[in-house]
Amino acid sequence: MKKTYILAVTTAALLTINSALAHIGYTGRNLGTWNLSSGNWSATGNSGNLSDGTVTINVTNISSDFGWADATDSDWGDSHRGRWFSVTINTAGTFQISVIGGGTNTGTNSGVYPYVSGTRFLPGFTIFKNLALASSHDGANISINWRQGLTHATEGSLNALGNFSIGNDSGQIGELVYVGHAVDGTSSNYGAGAGILGDGNADGSVSGTFTLEPGTYSVFVGGANYSGQNAYNVGTTNAVTGQDIVYPATSGLADLVVEGGTAAPSFGASISFKQVSNYEIVPVITSNGT
Repeated sequence: MKKTYILAVTTAALLTINSALAHIGYTGRNLGTWNLSSGNWSATGNSGNLSDGTVTINVTNISSDFGWADATDSDWGDSHRGRWFSVTINTAGTFQISVIGGGTNTGTNSGVYPYVSGTRFLPGFTIFKNLALASSHDGANISINWRQGLTHATEGSLNALGNFSIGNDSGQIGELVYVGHAVDGTSSNYGAGAGILGDGNADGSVSGTFTLEPGTYSVFVGGANYSGQNAYNVGTTNAVTGQDIVYPATSGLADLVVEGGTAAPSFGASISFKQVSNYEIVPVITSNGT
């Protein structure tokens, strides 16, 4: 990924951006708690819409079209560059996750769903065991300290192809354990990250099927346009330490990829989750992630 050296951010800029944007959250993006009883599956506690055994949530605030793809390269990516969803499985089974990409309003840089015209959002997603701890973010000292113990430089905490740890300003840290991924298109759009298997057709939609044991899971949905990052100030690196520069949590800048005062546009998408089989064993995509 492109590297840009930053020397300073003005105090005024830091104070004018909402700090609430700078943490992983799942509010309004709960894909439900899934149970099997007397041969019948049910989902409860979900956000969005439950219809015909499928939970569907539409969003219009995915904060770039490159966040998933960026997190597949050797220096990982930023956990703010997409949106996080939660799901709880109380009975082992096989489940399908589907994402349909929307677009963006070029006049307001806000996300649009369903897709109307212009740039189409190409989705990728990864499912992890566990939820991030409350208010976890890339810029927390404990997150940075954990990454500095790695053998490679990082742009952020997010590893879309493997396990990673991320924490909060209270000094708590937790691990997200990779389960599998799916991505729209080919390496022409999502890049050359090792271990990626795309669906072969960059048409704005992707599905993946996973056998899940009981537990709580995170689903990260982000853009699969790897080159989209090139127009924005991402991957900032300290020239001395080789580690990434993360904006302070109080600035909110970690959620706004900014260069020359221009924020990356947001995109819309629809994510669906459904149960497809009780005990079918479906191999998940593996990777060489840490």
